[in-house]
Amino acid sequence: MGAIGLAGELLDPESRRQLLAHIADFTLTCQHVGPSDGVVVLSVPPQQRFD
Repeated sequence: MGAIGLAGELLDPESRRQLLAHIADFTLTCQHVGPSDGVVVLSVPPQQRFD
């Protein structure tokens, strides 16, 4: 399982454009999730600002 922290309105075309323009710059956190894990909590660092 992977997770990233996002800010902004993802339905806004300009926010989506900025997100996709910097997709390679994101910090990604991964953690193994077992088949019997009911809840998984990931610590995700804040993303840098891309504006």
